[in-house]
Amino acid sequence: MPTDLEVIDIETLCEGGLFREKIFREKVEGLDWEQYAGKEVLVKGCGNIPVPTWAYMAVSSIVSGKAKRVFYGEVAKPISVFPQG
Repeated sequence: MPTDLEVIDIETLCEGGLFREKIFREKVEGLDWEQYAGKEVLVKGCGNIPVPTWAYMAVSSIVSGKAKRVFYGEVAKPISVFPQG
């Protein structure tokens, strides 16, 4: 299990406790993805805001181009999604 994960919480890309596609896309475009270069990154799942599956996939896809490894889920039990294994 990885010990030092950078966490991307999709809920921080939402505003006012709601997922709004336009705001989400603007925040994703404004993120400094270089901060994740060469690191192990967790795309946090299971929050309080309903988020469409494609949003998790979009963030995972972008960060996989920078990160050493990408995980999904919770810090206590991350699931490896890139590279697979």
